[in-house]
Amino acid sequence: MRRSARTKLALLATAAVISLTAGLVTVPAASAATRPVEVTGFTAGNMVFGAPGCKYNTIKVKRSVSRSVEDFDISTDVTRNGYVEDFLWFSGSDASERIFVCDWQGLGAYRIGPSDVFGYTHDFARVFDYVDRTGKTFYVRGKARAGISSYRKGNYVTVKVTARYYNPSVSRYSYFSPSGVKIQRKTTSGWKTIKTVNLRKGGASYRTYKPGKANYRAVVPQKTRTTADISGTTRR
Repeated sequence: MRRSARTKLALLATAAVISLTAGLVTVPAASAATRPVEVTGFTAGNMVFGAPGCKYNTIKVKRSVSRSVEDFDISTDVTRNGYVEDFLWFSGSDASERIFVCDWQGLGAYRIGPSDVFGYTHDFARVFDYVDRTGKTFYVRGKARAGISSYRKGNYVTVKVTARYYNPSVSRYSYFSPSGVKIQRKTTSGWKTIKTVNLRKGGASYRTYKPGKANYRAVVPQKTRTTADISGTTRR
């Protein structure tokens, strides 16, 4: 099995202690001004839950490595709301890791980084251990469901829209109140937004003048914790 850079350095330190009778072994620290390994970015997919469960998310790290580096490891935190949810471990030869995310861990923004970069150059000429602040955010969202209904009174049509999302706290769909929900009417040139509303207590309504029949739909926008969705149509 391949030993990590940290394990190899521990073995070196043990050898150094044994060698003290023959002479002092010095391992110079890394300079903050020059970093032999630079984390340049991460790639990660967003995740969606529509039912209770857990899923894997593959995270890849991009890095720039000096030719002088013999071996290194990158240990990266994954946090949500400032709390550590998981961590990633990238070796010098492996730039891909997977984390296991369950719906009950919570929806919203997950932050990858900062990272502890640790390793050494050829012949242990230099040891480095520092924190790299490069980061990446991915989102875990609950699936949203937009609803629409309508009724007519004379030449006026009242359109009612609703929004629900998968709520891990109760393991079922709950009403929520997103802003920026579009009420659209079908025209000869396509769907036209006739009103943008902010939902309250999971719903909103809009009354419009329209003597002739038409099709209507609602468009719920994507948010940090919920996906976008387009309702079915209602005709009045």
